[in-house]
Amino acid sequence: MTDAPLLSLLVPAVGGQGGGVLLDWIVDAALIDGYPVHGTSIPGVAQRTGSTTYYVELSGERNQSVDGTPIFSLYPVPGALDVLLAPEFLEVGRSIELGFPSPGRTTIIASTHRLYSIHEKIVTGRGIYPIEKLQAAARAFSKRLIAFDALALAREHGTEANAVLLGALAGSGVLPLSAEAFREAIRTKAVHGASEPHSPRTPPGRPPPAPPSPLRART
Repeated sequence: MTDAPLLSLLVPAVGGQGGGVLLDWIVDAALIDGYPVHGTSIPGVAQRTGSTTYYVELSGERNQSVDGTPIFSLYPVPGALDVLLAPEFLEVGRSIELGFPSPGRTTIIASTHRLYSIHEKIVTGRGIYPIEKLQAAARAFSKRLIAFDALALAREHGTEANAVLLGALAGSGVLPLSAEAFREAIRTKAVHGASEPHSPRTPPGRPPPAPPSPLRART
């Protein structure tokens, strides 16, 4: 065992958003950089009645000996989450409801676009959950908030939202992983739409996009 600090990251995703690929990129980047890491996933339910969650824990120290291998958890601990990486904004609210993020610890990186839930669609009239309340909750339950429309940015540059969120994670500096490790993980995975080796955030042959307009971050 080891007393090295562990960093925890949760990806609460909706089916078809590439959450599994995003998990693989993060885990592979950690291994490339020499950090002990473990990733797991819990399948959800179709039709937005339950999210599929992906969870990563990695050691804060590189290249530990066999005797010093950390013991990883398969599940996040409420209130002890370092990073919440949400490919859709309602998933931030779902995670807050479950108690995972905390204002004293958690960096929330999220796409602000919406995929409406069944409960929102079946209501007679307007049943969409107010985006203002989600924004306020995200600010209140995060130490740092990075929120922007990753889907719109992805469509603009011919890629997918999970690749854009990986770039946001890499650029945030919240994990001790190098940009080159993320690039190598992308090359190794060889997934279409995120193969640019020069930057985890810039599609091939295009100039870097202008920075998104995030919600006001809490510091």
